[in-house]
Amino acid sequence: MSKPAPTAATETATLRVLLEEFLRHIVDYRNYSLATARAYESDCGSFVEFLEDRQRPLSPETVSTRDVRLFLASLNGLSPSSVRRKLYAISSFFEYLRQTEIVTTNPAAPIDPPKLERKLPHVPGRQQCQRLLDACEGTRERLIVGLLFLAGLRRSEVLGLDISDVAADLSAVMVRGKAGRERLVPVSSRLRGMLAEYLQVRSSDQPVLVVNAAGNRVGTTSFYRLFSRLLKRAELDETGITPHTLRHAFASELIRAGVDIATVSELLGHANIATTSIYLHTTPESKRSAVECLCRDSESEERLDTDRSVLSNVRRPTVRSADPETVP
Repeated sequence: MSKPAPTAATETATLRVLLEEFLRHIVDYRNYSLATARAYESDCGSFVEFLEDRQRPLSPETVSTRDVRLFLASLNGLSPSSVRRKLYAISSFFEYLRQTEIVTTNPAAPIDPPKLERKLPHVPGRQQCQRLLDACEGTRERLIVGLLFLAGLRRSEVLGLDISDVAADLSAVMVRGKAGRERLVPVSSRLRGMLAEYLQVRSSDQPVLVVNAAGNRVGTTSFYRLFSRLLKRAELDETGITPHTLRHAFASELIRAGVDIATVSELLGHANIATTSIYLHTTPESKRSAVECLCRDSESEERLDTDRSVLSNVRRPTVRSADPETVP
């Protein structure tokens, strides 16, 4: 009895099984977070659903670049950044299939992602950040804002900290960022004081650093509720400030202080230094200072040229050679 020809349902089912394997792979071996894996599942899953709706047999080997292009074209109303994200997810999925020799080519590889308009991130001012700190109620809130603004941590990194990640002398914290990448972030004297005050009143036998009233790790929903209340207390709830913009403020303050971009990139945990370049924005004050500096350099050079000219016109006294007859 001959084997029945595969149907669209069985072929896309195969794609779904492979997608589940891919998701396990990025969590178990690439150390991606569960939130990132869910985003990949959503983006790649929508592509599989698109293939199912086309009602034709499709196996991983027969998915073509045209299929991917048609899918991207069907995403009406999505922003370029969302389209780029879906394309990247599909490409990552098929690159995994290529590396595991399930397919020979990656159908998404030849497609150029849509261009993005480069926008500067919203950066809270120093006074706004201080207002947030002043509006904090208790040492826990001050520590959270401090870790965001004074250490540049992401929200997930703050909530993921354990007591064991803090140095014994409170001089640094070990942070686990995206894809499980670890980095050691020095703690400033100001933030060290916040850490010390919080640890003195913290009461929990759990290993986590930032705990809720029950002594457990603070969840994402609770964190955003806390931050929303804090913004209202500081009367900054209409400013667009988010936990991530405090990270922008941290980076911008470092750049403004003259810290080199490579150091800023390491402190932020960026895998690519190009990501950090967005903080190299200019302000009217910095441009004015640069022009004035150029003028000062030009004036100094003119004065130096004048001094050289004066010195060249000064008559030097003539020195008569001694008469050999008069030398004793």
